[in-house]
Amino acid sequence: MSSSTPSKLCPLFYRTVKSKSPEFLEIVKTLAVTIEPWRFTSATRIELEAIVAACTGLRALSVTRPGILGEPLSHRTLHRALPSEVTIQSFDANPPFEWVRASSEAALAAPPSTAAHLSASITHLRISEPGDTWHSPLAILAFFGSVPHLTHLALARRMDANTDNDQVFVDELCALLAGRRNLKMIVVRIFPAHWPLYLDSGAANSGAESSSIWAALACVAEADNRLVLVSAGFESRTESEHVPMTRVGNRGAFSDFWERSRKGWEAREQQEIEQ
Repeated sequence: MSSSTPSKLCPLFYRTVKSKSPEFLEIVKTLAVTIEPWRFTSATRIELEAIVAACTGLRALSVTRPGILGEPLSHRTLHRALPSEVTIQSFDANPPFEWVRASSEAALAAPPSTAAHLSASITHLRISEPGDTWHSPLAILAFFGSVPHLTHLALARRMDANTDNDQVFVDELCALLAGRRNLKMIVVRIFPAHWPLYLDSGAANSGAESSSIWAALACVAEADNRLVLVSAGFESRTESEHVPMTRVGNRGAFSDFWERSRKGWEAREQQEIEQ
């Protein structure tokens, strides 16, 4: 779904969904929503909710912000789609990044909705980039409820950020590793402190491994090999491309991410041994 013309494409896709049989829509296994959240209206949000709900065979879902996964604006929309793999560009759950909800004062004063209805279905959860607002690992997971079947978790942290939050981040990761023995893998992607629109990957990654947050997490990884660290940065783009970081476009890319992260970490460890 293109990010450039949501006012045209979302209604078109919505009409397509409404005209197709449930059996036809079951073939949709992966859905990537790349529309920036600030482009949405309440009507667009309701249409997108209906699209997601209609794809009952959906297994992998990628969105820009967590709000679309929350309680629906339309009471007519039932959460029938229960994806097991969810990717969110960044976890910004507060205005202006939260989805437009309702115009009434009571609705605006209500606490943010959650995605607890997805709790039992999610096995793989990936937060691709650090958000503009701080949410700790446990706070992010709380948005999804208890997620009892979670086996793979990916989080993002910016280097040279708030040191108190860094400590909370590390402590809560330790708590997750200790308390969730069914977790097979936690990937933490460390981003540079400042993000130009265009950034060479080598330059972006050069400082991550010397940062204090990397050093703290590396100690945890030595004690528990389920933790994997990755140096990260924005993908290369031209200055005119004011678009979010590329999300998952097919289900295979979900599994590839975890495999690439593990292999990259193991290669780094092997290189250290050989040196």
